[in-house]
Amino acid sequence: MATSRIGTAAPRRTTISSAVVTRTRKPTASALRARQAVFELSPLMLRSHLDSDWREEETEGEDEQDDLNADDDADIDERDVDEPQGAEQQESDFTEAYTALLGAEVTTVSQPVLDLSDIYTLKVVGPYAATVACRFEPPEWWTDFRRGPAATHFSLMTAFLHGSARWLEEYKQDFLGRPDPKTYVSGEDDGEGDPVVLQKGFVRRVKGVLETMGNSDRGGIAGASEVISDQDFSRLKRHVWLLWPGFSMPIGTLFSVPYCSAWVHEVCVRRFGNLADWPKSLSQDFGAEDLKRAKRLDPRNRGPEETLRVLCDKVRLNAASEFRRLLDALPREQ
Repeated sequence: MATSRIGTAAPRRTTISSAVVTRTRKPTASALRARQAVFELSPLMLRSHLDSDWREEETEGEDEQDDLNADDDADIDERDVDEPQGAEQQESDFTEAYTALLGAEVTTVSQPVLDLSDIYTLKVVGPYAATVACRFEPPEWWTDFRRGPAATHFSLMTAFLHGSARWLEEYKQDFLGRPDPKTYVSGEDDGEGDPVVLQKGFVRRVKGVLETMGNSDRGGIAGASEVISDQDFSRLKRHVWLLWPGFSMPIGTLFSVPYCSAWVHEVCVRRFGNLADWPKSLSQDFGAEDLKRAKRLDPRNRGPEETLRVLCDKVRLNAASEFRRLLDALPREQ
């Protein structure tokens, strides 16, 4: 089976101008198209697109700009960003083929052949000195497009992918060593912020890493964390894969139902780890007003059922289903 070679050259350092970071200029139609293309097209399509003359696109008609605005509205749809079970069935089938369900073993039996030239890979290697490394290794043609109208967007995407690999390496060692929903959410609490199993939560954490990387670090770009948006990642994620020796997984799997479910269970068990803490059944009278009231409470003052319902609402899961699975997972008293 022939595979494409992943380049190993370290990326050059780039600085984004202050004009870009502060957004003092209204982006042109050509710049908007360039940004959308960089984040949304697959690597091979992007390379082909960047080979064309960007300036020629500025002369295109208003109809194409209307199409661009329509695409922008679709990209920031809340279902795409924050609702794992609301994704299309095709994406659900796609992600479930590459990830172990909660409590199951990871398998690679049905894994298809990947065209490494047409995906962005976060490569997992090691462990070295007890650390599993995660690296974004850009395609060999990457440096051909560091100039021109798309250069800034290219640098932003590069920075985000380097930051994603850095965050996984620094904070998700267990997951890199044994990819599984439970290891990914291990130690997570963060019930009041955007959880790690939502795209917004992932982007927020990567931005935090980018703020500390700066220009002197591998792949660091000054100001990148202020410019990269949730919409950018929503476009990019379908082309990003985590690559282990013998196993691969699209990064979108991290926001799938099994991972959201694992996060709910992790937080609930950390706060109420004894079966005796939980009621035998959920209240049938718990309604919308009760949920609003529970959300306003300090998390430390919520009971088990209130905690479960608030967490399930955050990641759009059915509380009754998660309750049954949670009770089955809690240890029985001897």
